Amino acid sequence: MDSTYVMDVDMDAPTTSTASNTMTSQPFPHHSATSDYIPLGVSEPQSTHPPKHNISSAMEAGPLGESIPPQATSKESLKAARDAERKRNRQAALLKKGMPSDPALQEEWHRTRKEQGLASMTPSQRDFLARKQEDKAWREEHKTEIRRARRERKKLRVRAEAAGKVEARCCIFFHTMDQWDPSMFEPGKVYVRLHSGFDVDDSHLFAIADAHPVFCAELEKVEVGSVQVKLGSKVTDAGALAVARSCPNLVSLTFNFGVQVSDQACIEILRTCEDLDTLTVTGHDSQHGVITDALIKALLEDPGLGENLETLVLVHQDVTRALVEQLSKARPELEIIEGNRQVQIVTWENGAIVRIHLLSKGCAVFADYGRITPVDSEMMIDD
Repeated sequence: MDSTYVMDVDMDAPTTSTASNTMTSQPFPHHSATSDYIPLGVSEPQSTHPPKHNISSAMEAGPLGESIPPQATSKESLKAARDAERKRNRQAALLKKGMPSDPALQEEWHRTRKEQGLASMTPSQRDFLARKQEDKAWREEHKTEIRRARRERKKLRVRAEAAGKVEARCCIFFHTMDQWDPSMFEPGKVYVRLHSGFDVDDSHLFAIADAHPVFCAELEKVEVGSVQVKLGSKVTDAGALAVARSCPNLVSLTFNFGVQVSDQACIEILRTCEDLDTLTVTGHDSQHGVITDALIKALLEDPGLGENLETLVLVHQDVTRALVEQLSKARPELEIIEGNRQVQIVTWENGAIVRIHLLSKGCAVFADYGRITPVDSEMMIDD
């Protein structure tokens, strides 16, 4: 006989909508002789195991332990509970410091405490506080303009990020020698850079010059060498001229630690690449380059040479500052960065030194130190 148990239900008893009183005649699952079946009418023994975590009760408790009704468990209610707890903590801390419990006396206590704090300040602290208050007032007065400027900056940042992504797709970077692959020189790329871990020499520049003609025609920017790790000294005039002659549409050409690139090569580059606006040839504090006054004189004598040039960087080269001043006056639109550790590295614009740079570990990458007046620039020239 099947051991199926059937619950007897009193059909005359009133029915309710609760799950405890609404029952139907359903068979219980089959139980063996050793099962934990509890007959009808016998209460279940209490378990000795700890109760499981109640999710609903946890949802009704705030993060600080305060009691929150079930309908008040939204994000705003939780924030209000946290703010209230912080306020209570602040009040308790102030009461420990001597604040009266009477709300009518608290305002006077705060005013006295503020006056005592101001009296104990040093003059510099008072000036800082005054500037801070003035800045706060100015920001409050120009709130609309500040918000508009922030929106404009955000738009510019988004555009710059988009342009950077486009540029990244159009660039070829070689960080180390193991990554060298001339097959990457294909049309659509406009920027080639051999990073600080790449020991560049003329053979790499010859590979760029021998690439696909469309690639050479589209190439706009080439940057090789590194002053920080002193890589780039193997590049000679032959490699530099090969790139310039094969890529006449270059707009920027950089030879970091190019201590073998000469005046004649730079002059030929400027004649070949008529659209060039940036030419950088740097040395190192421990090893200067071979650029001399011949390049400066050629630019002074021939106004058509490098007529589109906007930036000329000749750091750690053997050039005379007086001639650089003449060139800066003759070409006011040209920015010239020159100098070394002995005479300071400066930026010339319109015949005057407008910026002094800090020299870090003999490198050619500098941070702006500050602007100086024409009087200061004349003193530096005299020195």
